[in-house]
Amino acid sequence: MISKDAKIPVKGTRALIFSHLLSQEASAVELKKKLGINESAVRRHLEILENEGMVSHYFERTKVGRPKKLYYVTSYGKEFLPRKTDLLLSMLSRKIVEMYGELALPKLMNSVADELVNNFLKPKANENVDERLKKVVSFFDGLGFVASLSKDEKGYLIVYRNCAFRDAVPALGGKLCEMHSAIVLKTMGGGRMKWEKCIAMGDEICGQRVVLEGKASS
Repeated sequence: MISKDAKIPVKGTRALIFSHLLSQEASAVELKKKLGINESAVRRHLEILENEGMVSHYFERTKVGRPKKLYYVTSYGKEFLPRKTDLLLSMLSRKIVEMYGELALPKLMNSVADELVNNFLKPKANENVDERLKKVVSFFDGLGFVASLSKDEKGYLIVYRNCAFRDAVPALGGKLCEMHSAIVLKTMGGGRMKWEKCIAMGDEICGQRVVLEGKASS
């Protein structure tokens, strides 16, 4: 059955169907027998779950008769299951510090920031500030941060309406936010950055104020 920690966006009969499909792929007929409801109701629930992207189906050939239509939980559906990323990261970060010292974790995070910039955000010689910032925002938006960029008299403001690293925040805390800042500044080639709001600190959004001293925006 589904764990009590799971935040599945379905309930009632659909939650039961989802739970059964997590354990084993099944046809509508098999689900009907397990749940004790009529087949047409099962198919309606399955259609809704498919439309929501929670489950999908494929056809299995049989020796006799028509192929069997089997339903299964999709990768998207499994995203709603409990994860203990924070526990694993907490143990790993503690062991890194124990084995290599207090400076090891910041160095590791900075190295990760360097690799991300070099692989995905390496600045080009002809790129101006606006172009570099737009590239950063597009990168984080693609990771699920729901990022947007604006500019006013104080400089540039990047807003993130989601923290895609939220599960890791309890384990890595401020170090994760520092790595995020480093990625932005390394892409920009310098400047200053200040967190005006931060989801990790309990705010609804993250707001990064970026000031590039002595650099034009075009």
